[in-house]
Amino acid sequence: MTQDALDPLLPDGSELAEQQPEGSEGSEKDCKLFVDQRFVLFVTIWQLAEYPDPMGPEEHVTRDNPRPIEGLPPGQKGAIGDRSAMITSSCAAPDKNVVLEVTVNGSFIKDVTQRRKDLERFAKSFTGDIKNDLKCTR
Repeated sequence: MTQDALDPLLPDGSELAEQQPEGSEGSEKDCKLFVDQRFVLFVTIWQLAEYPDPMGPEEHVTRDNPRPIEGLPPGQKGAIGDRSAMITSSCAAPDKNVVLEVTVNGSFIKDVTQRRKDLERFAKSFTGDIKNDLKCTR
């Protein structure tokens, strides 16, 4: 992930802090970002046998005006909402499909259209990095 993709989601502030909640191990990894002790961003990464549909009714992103993410590479599906994004990536290894879900604190970026654009850019960038880190190929 490039810093350029993250910066638009961060409010002005002097201290960026990361917190990984307890129990964030195994096939699920969570991370929260704070700026000056204010919650900004929550990221969850899973590796699953399933290949969930981000536009499916059971996914969290459907709660806030979901739309499909366009322009993803083959083997990926995505959805973007007002405060969240989800991208699923099919991997060649069995039981290792990668799912990324990102939620932002909507109070820092009031313009919903801009927030969605910035969130989608971050999710696409971060998904590429995660797939490389987890050796997810397809």
